[in-house]
Parts: sequence; C-alpha cells; structure tokens
Amino acid sequence: MLIQTWAPGVLVSDIEMPNEDGHVLMRKVRQLGVSHPIVAIAATAHARPEDRVRALEVGFQWHLAKPIEPSELISVIASVALHPVAFNGLSLTSWPTLPRTNGTDR
Repeated sequence: MLIQTWAPGVLVSDIEMPNEDGHVLMRKVRQLGVSHPIVAIAATAHARPEDRVRALEVGFQWHLAKPIEPSELISVIASVALHPVAFNGLSLTSWPTLPRTNGTDR
C-alpha cells in the first residue's frame, strides 16, 4: 500500500466509498503495522452514535459527521497533526474535546 512508503501522519477517509468502505480500508491500514503513527479521521454521513462507535472500533481516532464545516476539519487535522501520539491508542471514553463549530459528532 502507498501508505507504507509515503508515511502520512493523518488520514482522512469517507466511510461510504465505491468498491470498499472506509471500515475495510481502516482495517487494512491497521493490519499493516506501519512504524509511524497514523491518525485516522472518518468524515461521513453515517452520524448515529453506533456509527461513531463502529468507526472508532475499526481504528479511526476521530469521527466527523457530514456536513462538516471546513474550519472544523482544518481544526481537527491541525490538532492531530501537531500531536499524533496523543491521539493514538485512545479508548472510546478518553476522547479530547475540541470546540464545536456546527454541532457535528466527534
């Protein structure tokens, strides 16, 4: 996978994609066992609480429900890019809180 050679610090993915969904993608990324931390953000229309839990269970560290304000996406990416280790390995109950701009779920 490109992710092994390119080594991004942040990955933003939709859940609903053609051919394979974001859950499958995230499982594949986490199974690669890359040596650098990759913080994954789910950007999705799947906004129910159980959708958020499922996204976090497969390896996303952040869940943003669409529609997403550009300023909110930039804020989340900046936060995780500046502190990637702080966002890796968090449990479902230990999520940090950023100021909300439009009421989307984290």
